[in-house]
Amino acid sequence: MTPGGVDWTGPALGQHNVEVLGGLLGMAEDEIAALKEQKII
Repeated sequence: MTPGGVDWTGPALGQHNVEVLGGLLGMAEDEIAALKEQKII
């Protein structure tokens, strides 16, 4: 039996925040920036 391997571990935590919050949830850039400033994301 051949041992398994990992080629890619997936995206970094928070890597797609802007795409999800802005694109999918419709949040404005200033709202996302405010969340970043408050260290929520």
